[in-house]
Amino acid sequence: MFSFFKSKNRPPEAPKEIHFKSNEAAFEYALQFIPGRFVKDKILIGLVVGPVVEKPSILKGPKLPRYTVRLATEHGAVEVSNCGSIAESLAMNANIGHVRIETGDLVAVEVAAYDP
Repeated sequence: MFSFFKSKNRPPEAPKEIHFKSNEAAFEYALQFIPGRFVKDKILIGLVVGPVVEKPSILKGPKLPRYTVRLATEHGAVEVSNCGSIAESLAMNANIGHVRIETGDLVAVEVAAYDP
């Protein structure tokens, strides 16, 4: 009798763990099922396309690398070419070594600023 009150059209439960064969496959999943919006402080899922080659500068001091990242957004995949790494910045400031980000890595990107 109590089953009469239960909804018949319940969505299936989300899996507790999801395994992907590659970072590209995980990015495609994020693009389809968890796209984000360009809003300040929002976290978006991204796939590193490669490092940004910076021009030589007269300013001295260590420069943190920048990356071109393809982001999973509500408007599809959007490529952004000025992403820095908080992990690399923290590692450099704490003098604890180097965090390596490479082409093909799946990353989380925080939107610091956005100009449509």
